Amino acid sequence: MTNNSTKRVGLEGYGLSVVKWVSIEVTPNEFNNDYFNCKLFKMGHLLRMVALGFAV
Repeated sequence: MTNNSTKRVGLEGYGLSVVKWVSIEVTPNEFNNDYFNCKLFKMGHLLRMVALGFAV
């Protein structure tokens, strides 16, 4: 399980198909927003909350 798109591509390179993305996230707050921004911008993670307008 991962939200990292690079890992997903790597798995697909071994012939594994990613057929579903299930987001397990908490709502960002003043204590974890920097952590989520790091995951998003530096590590390439796919975060559902960004699409909903919570992080950044």
